[in-house]
Amino acid sequence: MRYAVTVRPEIARIGDGTRLRAGLTFSRQPVLLMVLPPEVAADPYLEVVELAEPAHTPAPVLEPTPEPEPMPEQVPGPDPEPAPAPPTPPRGRRTPRKARR
Repeated sequence: MRYAVTVRPEIARIGDGTRLRAGLTFSRQPVLLMVLPPEVAADPYLEVVELAEPAHTPAPVLEPTPEPEPMPEQVPGPDPEPAPAPPTPPRGRRTPRKARR
């Protein structure tokens, strides 16, 4: 069930036409509610109109999805050769020391 809730015209004329009622802000534009809280239903300043349920439309018939083709078996190739060892840095200092005076 759906409900359209608006503020009664004589109440909406006061101020900007928007009223905070039952914790919700209502105006002259209808507010659609799926569930009607009791404080909204009992509020004399709100106008509640029960909306008709939309006509039930049947779900579209989906075409069955074709089965996926099986993946070809992967043949393992020969093992790759191991990578060469990284070069070793030269021993000692890069630049010679300064001579003493």
